[in-house]
Amino acid sequence: MPKLTSIARKLESYEPNARFADDAYILVAVREALSAAEEGNFGVGAVLVSGDGAIIAQARNQVFVPTFRSDAHAEMQAISLFEASPADLNANELTLYTSVECCPMCFARLVTSRVGSVRYAAEDDNAGIVRRRETLPSVWVDLAQDQDWQLAHCSPKLRTIAEDIFISSVGQLDLRLKNEQGLGGGR
Repeated sequence: MPKLTSIARKLESYEPNARFADDAYILVAVREALSAAEEGNFGVGAVLVSGDGAIIAQARNQVFVPTFRSDAHAEMQAISLFEASPADLNANELTLYTSVECCPMCFARLVTSRVGSVRYAAEDDNAGIVRRRETLPSVWVDLAQDQDWQLAHCSPKLRTIAEDIFISSVGQLDLRLKNEQGLGGGR
């Protein structure tokens, strides 16, 4: 995709900006998002970080490639890697950074995983649920109250790159889901 090539060039030259507390981790998530889009998946990436700043897991969306898996969202993949590891960490001390606002499925998984904080770079007006979580059934709203959900404190340039990666992948892949899988779209 020509647009992804242009985005990749911008991302190659990007250096984390110390003025933005979440920039370095969002950069890792955005690089994963670019890899996902280049592979033919939705352009979403995630990174799970311990309380001391160590990266515990990083993942990207793999819904279509290598094989179709509707649950292979970046956030889900990162949590699965963490849960499968022998690490002796308390989930509520972890922060998940993602390139795009979580969809309802990922939101529910993150709520039940008890990850302490979630930071997202770009908003998703169509499928994102974090900003609309109060519209969910009360059990989900109640469970999510102890977690910290917010827009990442990252540079506007990095936020735009994350959004561009996601948007460049989502149109044709949503159509693919609708046509080939008989589903209603998603990420």
